[in-house]
Amino acid sequence: RQIWELYQRITGPAPIILYYGKSGAGKSSLLDAGLLPRIEAEYTVEYMRRIQAIGLEASLFQALVQQAKTHGLDVSSEVAWFQERKRLGDLNRAVHNSDVRVKLTLKEEVRRWKADSSSHQQLAAIWRNIEQKAGKPLLLILDQVEEAYTRPAPPEAGVQDELQELLAAIQPLFGRADQR
Repeated sequence: RQIWELYQRITGPAPIILYYGKSGAGKSSLLDAGLLPRIEAEYTVEYMRRIQAIGLEASLFQALVQQAKTHGLDVSSEVAWFQERKRLGDLNRAVHNSDVRVKLTLKEEVRRWKADSSSHQQLAAIWRNIEQKAGKPLLLILDQVEEAYTRPAPPEAGVQDELQELLAAIQPLFGRADQR
Protein backbone atom coordinates (compact mmCIF):
# COMPACT_ATOMS: atom_id res chain seq x y z
CA ARG A 1 0.00 0.00 0.00
CA GLN A 2 2.80 2.44 0.88
CA ILE A 3 4.63 1.69 -2.37
CA TRP A 4 1.44 2.37 -4.34
CA GLU A 5 0.74 5.62 -2.45
CA LEU A 6 4.27 6.88 -3.05
CA TYR A 7 4.08 5.87 -6.71
CA GLN A 8 0.82 7.83 -7.08
CA ARG A 9 2.42 10.91 -5.55
CA ILE A 10 5.49 10.69 -7.77
CA THR A 11 3.42 10.34 -10.92
CA GLY A 12 1.04 13.07 -9.73
CA PRO A 13 1.27 16.85 -10.03
CA ALA A 14 3.44 17.59 -6.96
CA PRO A 15 7.05 18.23 -8.04
CA ILE A 16 8.52 17.76 -4.57
CA ILE A 17 7.65 15.07 -2.06
CA LEU A 18 8.89 14.91 1.50
CA TYR A 19 9.13 11.27 2.53
CA TYR A 20 10.16 10.89 6.13
CA GLY A 21 10.06 8.56 9.09
CA LYS A 22 12.11 7.30 11.98
CA SER A 23 15.52 5.86 11.37
CA GLY A 24 15.24 2.13 10.68
CA ALA A 25 11.56 2.32 9.73
CA GLY A 26 12.26 0.95 6.24
CA LYS A 27 12.19 4.07 4.06
CA SER A 28 15.27 3.11 2.06
CA SER A 29 14.07 -0.48 1.67
CA LEU A 30 10.70 0.72 0.41
CA LEU A 31 12.45 2.93 -2.13
CA ASP A 32 15.11 0.43 -3.23
CA ALA A 33 13.06 -2.75 -3.37
CA GLY A 34 9.55 -1.45 -3.82
CA LEU A 35 9.37 1.82 -5.68
CA LEU A 36 12.48 2.12 -7.86
CA PRO A 37 11.93 -1.10 -9.82
CA ARG A 38 8.43 0.15 -10.67
CA ILE A 39 9.48 3.57 -11.96
CA GLU A 40 12.84 3.03 -13.66
CA ALA A 41 11.20 2.50 -17.04
CA GLU A 42 9.29 5.80 -16.78
CA TYR A 43 11.92 7.99 -15.12
CA THR A 44 15.63 8.63 -15.10
CA VAL A 45 16.35 8.05 -11.43
CA GLU A 46 19.24 9.65 -9.57
CA TYR A 47 19.72 8.91 -5.88
CA MET A 48 22.00 11.12 -3.88
CA ARG A 49 22.82 11.65 -0.24
CA ARG A 50 23.54 15.09 1.08
CA ILE A 51 27.30 15.59 1.39
CA GLN A 52 27.91 17.38 4.66
CA ALA A 53 31.18 18.95 3.57
CA ILE A 54 29.54 20.87 0.71
CA GLY A 55 25.86 21.25 1.65
CA LEU A 56 22.57 20.55 -0.12
CA GLU A 57 22.83 22.80 -3.15
CA ALA A 58 26.32 21.64 -4.05
CA SER A 59 25.24 18.02 -3.48
CA LEU A 60 22.36 18.58 -5.89
CA PHE A 61 24.70 20.16 -8.42
CA GLN A 62 27.13 17.25 -8.14
CA ALA A 63 24.34 14.71 -8.70
CA LEU A 64 23.08 16.59 -11.77
CA VAL A 65 26.58 16.81 -13.25
CA GLN A 66 27.03 13.07 -12.71
CA GLN A 67 23.71 12.33 -14.41
CA ALA A 68 24.52 14.73 -17.28
CA LYS A 69 27.85 13.01 -17.88
CA THR A 70 26.08 9.64 -17.87
CA HIS A 71 23.96 10.94 -20.76
CA GLY A 72 26.96 12.35 -22.62
CA LEU A 73 26.07 16.00 -22.03
CA ASP A 74 28.77 18.69 -21.91
CA VAL A 75 28.40 20.58 -18.64
CA SER A 76 31.83 22.21 -18.58
CA SER A 77 30.43 25.78 -18.57
CA GLU A 78 28.07 24.94 -15.70
CA VAL A 79 30.93 23.33 -13.75
CA ALA A 80 33.06 26.44 -14.36
CA TRP A 81 30.21 28.62 -13.09
CA PHE A 82 29.87 26.55 -9.93
CA GLN A 83 33.63 26.54 -9.33
CA GLU A 84 33.71 30.33 -9.70
CA ARG A 85 30.93 30.62 -7.17
CA LYS A 86 32.85 28.38 -4.76
CA ARG A 87 36.01 30.41 -5.34
CA LEU A 88 34.18 33.57 -4.28
CA GLY A 89 33.09 31.79 -1.12
CA ASP A 90 36.67 30.71 -0.46
CA LEU A 91 37.89 34.28 -0.91
CA ASN A 92 35.17 35.53 1.39
CA ARG A 93 36.37 33.22 4.16
CA ALA A 94 40.04 34.00 3.50
CA VAL A 95 39.70 37.72 4.17
CA HIS A 96 38.07 37.46 7.59
CA ASN A 97 41.04 39.37 9.11
CA SER A 98 41.31 41.87 6.26
CA ASP A 99 40.36 45.49 6.05
CA VAL A 100 36.68 46.08 6.86
CA ARG A 101 36.02 47.73 3.47
CA VAL A 102 37.52 44.79 1.57
CA LYS A 103 35.52 42.39 3.68
CA LEU A 104 32.24 44.22 3.13
CA THR A 105 32.84 44.53 -0.62
CA LEU A 106 33.63 40.85 -0.98
CA LYS A 107 30.71 39.78 1.23
CA GLU A 108 28.38 41.90 -0.92
CA GLU A 109 29.78 40.34 -4.11
CA VAL A 110 29.26 36.82 -2.76
CA ARG A 111 25.74 37.72 -1.58
CA ARG A 112 24.88 39.16 -4.99
CA TRP A 113 26.31 36.09 -6.76
CA LYS A 114 24.29 33.73 -4.58
CA ALA A 115 21.14 35.82 -4.87
CA ASP A 116 21.35 36.08 -8.67
CA SER A 117 18.38 34.00 -9.77
CA SER A 118 19.83 33.69 -13.27
CA SER A 119 22.69 31.68 -11.78
CA HIS A 120 20.17 29.10 -10.66
CA GLN A 121 19.16 28.73 -14.28
CA GLN A 122 22.36 26.69 -14.63
CA LEU A 123 20.92 23.89 -12.50
CA ALA A 124 17.58 24.10 -14.29
CA ALA A 125 19.32 23.92 -17.68
CA ILE A 126 21.27 20.80 -16.68
CA TRP A 127 18.09 19.16 -15.34
CA ARG A 128 16.09 19.91 -18.51
CA ASN A 129 18.94 18.78 -20.78
CA ILE A 130 19.12 15.46 -18.93
CA GLU A 131 15.38 14.97 -19.40
CA GLN A 132 15.58 15.87 -23.08
CA LYS A 133 18.53 13.55 -23.73
CA ALA A 134 16.99 10.66 -21.76
CA GLY A 135 13.53 11.18 -23.26
CA LYS A 136 11.88 10.88 -19.84
CA PRO A 137 11.54 12.90 -16.63
CA LEU A 138 14.34 13.01 -14.09
CA LEU A 139 13.43 11.82 -10.61
CA LEU A 140 16.00 12.93 -8.08
CA ILE A 141 15.94 11.36 -4.64
CA LEU A 142 17.74 13.61 -2.19
CA ASP A 143 18.43 11.71 1.02
CA GLN A 144 19.37 13.04 4.45
CA VAL A 145 18.03 16.57 3.91
CA GLU A 146 17.29 16.84 7.64
CA GLU A 147 21.03 16.73 8.29
CA ALA A 148 21.18 20.33 7.12
CA TYR A 149 19.89 21.01 10.65
CA THR A 150 21.20 18.07 12.64
CA ARG A 151 24.69 18.01 11.07
CA PRO A 152 25.19 21.38 9.32
CA ALA A 153 27.87 21.95 6.73
CA PRO A 154 31.16 23.19 8.20
CA PRO A 155 31.95 26.91 8.00
CA GLU A 156 34.51 26.33 5.23
CA ALA A 157 31.67 25.13 2.97
CA GLY A 158 30.48 28.74 2.82
CA VAL A 159 26.84 27.78 3.30
CA GLN A 160 24.58 30.13 5.24
CA ASP A 161 21.26 28.28 5.18
CA GLU A 162 21.40 24.99 3.26
CA LEU A 163 17.67 24.54 2.87
CA GLN A 164 17.10 28.13 1.68
CA GLU A 165 19.93 27.78 -0.84
CA LEU A 166 18.49 24.50 -2.10
CA LEU A 167 15.01 26.00 -2.45
CA ALA A 168 16.42 29.00 -4.34
CA ALA A 169 18.29 26.64 -6.66
CA ILE A 170 15.22 24.58 -7.55
CA GLN A 171 12.84 27.55 -7.86
CA PRO A 172 13.49 27.87 -11.64
CA LEU A 173 12.58 24.19 -12.04
CA PHE A 174 9.44 23.93 -9.96
CA GLY A 175 8.34 27.49 -9.14
CA ARG A 176 5.92 27.81 -12.05
CA ALA A 177 3.53 24.94 -12.71
CA ASP A 178 3.49 25.64 -16.46
CA GLN A 179 7.29 25.20 -16.67
CA ARG A 180 7.72 22.04 -14.58
